[in-house]
Amino acid sequence: MAETKLKLVKNQKKQTLSNSNTADNQASRTTHHAPRTTPLPPLTPAERAEAARFRALTAAKAARQAMISRIMSELQELDEIHPAA
Repeated sequence: MAETKLKLVKNQKKQTLSNSNTADNQASRTTHHAPRTTPLPPLTPAERAEAARFRALTAAKAARQAMISRIMSELQELDEIHPAA
């Protein structure tokens, strides 16, 4: 009699665990659809001017960084040719 109750309890635990695993698997398989994005309105003239200014500043910064990189590599070459005494 005690063995039957023990088997019954073990089977109930197994069933509960398998049910919770099934629910977890089903929840992970459901896809979450991203909300549709609406197109952005056109830029105002002030925003277009600001964007152009930003692009110009970005290009100038890139040019400065390239110039600094060239200068640094030339200085390294000079150090290799004429090491400090």
